[in-house]
This record gives sequence, structure tokens and C-alpha cells, in this order.
Amino acid sequence: AVRKNNKQLLAAANAVVMEAALSFSEKETFVGDLEDIRKRGSLRVLMVNNPMSYFLYRGQQLGFDYEMTTFLAESLGVKLRVIVAPRYDLLIPWLLEGKGDVIASSLTQTKKRDEAVLFSRSYLEVDELIVQNEDAKAVQSLSELAGRTVHVRRSSSYFERLKRLQEAGVKLKIQIVEESVDTEELIDRVGRKQIELTVADSNIVQLLRRMKVPVVGSLSLATGEGAKGKSNIAFAVRPSS
Repeated sequence: AVRKNNKQLLAAANAVVMEAALSFSEKETFVGDLEDIRKRGSLRVLMVNNPMSYFLYRGQQLGFDYEMTTFLAESLGVKLRVIVAPRYDLLIPWLLEGKGDVIASSLTQTKKRDEAVLFSRSYLEVDELIVQNEDAKAVQSLSELAGRTVHVRRSSSYFERLKRLQEAGVKLKIQIVEESVDTEELIDRVGRKQIELTVADSNIVQLLRRMKVPVVGSLSLATGEGAKGKSNIAFAVRPSS
């Protein structure tokens, strides 16, 4: 506990707690299937630190994906161990290398990812939305994206969706951001008018709007040719699991 006005000290203490709670050896690998996981007694879940999947608040571990995997570990009779990847593009490589047993980080199933991992049944269906500041004129059609720049991570499903739209003739521009920048941060930048557009799942947009971030999801990318239907979010495991 610290004094109310010691915000920087509190942040430093929280950083140490986070590091201690989530530290693990990068040399530690394990690629066993379910029987081996039960023998070991722990399920290592790969996540990223964000308001949707996993975060620490006043000493408590919270997040939708964290709650889901808590149920999974309990059903298997093992302890849950959270492994936080510093970047989104490390999730699948770390899984395949054996640094975790399952990815539970609001991961969207795509054809490209299907080539690398096995996905569970979907536990959430979402729309991928163009996100803009609520003060801006709403984008109502794909043609209105012509000449406009959309900021996304290269490893995201949004990048794949935007590339397909480009190939279908939509003349939008894609600006790649660092892999350490999460979708929530990009939405916040849109809210602050630092960037014009990004893409996010509908559930993330709803969450950030409830947190009073001044943005709207104005257009579903599923309206375009080659980009049909809702996106499925699921767990991912190694092909051998």
C-alpha cells in the first residue's frame, strides 16, 4: 500500500508484481499433449496484456480470456499458468516452440493461421469494424475508404482482411504499426485524433465505448467482396495437441 498521491511509486510496484508473477525461462519448452499436461499439473496459457484478454487490477488477475481459461484449467484438474507475450506476432511461434500449451488471446481464426495451428470451436463471433473518431463523418461504404489510411499490426487478422479488400479493388492505404501496439491503444489514438482509422472487433469497440473512448465502429469489413461473414474467435493449440 502507498499514499494516495504516490502514483509513480504505485506504478513501479505494480510493474515488479507483474514481472514476478509472469516471469518464466524463455528456454523452458514443453510440447506434450493433454495426458502430459495433466501429469505436469499445469496448463500454460499464452496471452497478451490488454483489457479484453488479461490484466492485473488491484492485485487481481482479470480479463475475459483469463476467465475462460480458468474454467478450462479447472475442468482438466490442473493449475493455470499465464504466459504473457510482449508482442502479438510471438503468440503462434511461442506456442509451436512449446513455451505455452494454448493461445487464449481473442485470437481470430484465419486461413493463414489454420496452416500453423489447430483452433477450437469458436467461443465468440464478432464483426471486424472500421473505427473512427465519433466527431468524424461516418464511413458508410468501402468506396469511401479510397485514399484513406488504416493503421493495423501486420500479424493481425485485420491486416489480412484489408489486403483482401485491396486485391478486390478497394484503394485504401494500410499503415503497419509495431507489434507491441495493441488494438485498444490504436482505438485510443483514434479517440485522441492522432490517427484517422483503425480496425477492431466489435466486442472491443463496445468495451472501449463503455470506457468513454470517443470512437465509433462505422463500417463492417464483412460487407466487401472476399471478406464475408463474421469472424470466429477461438483457442489455438499445436497441431500435435
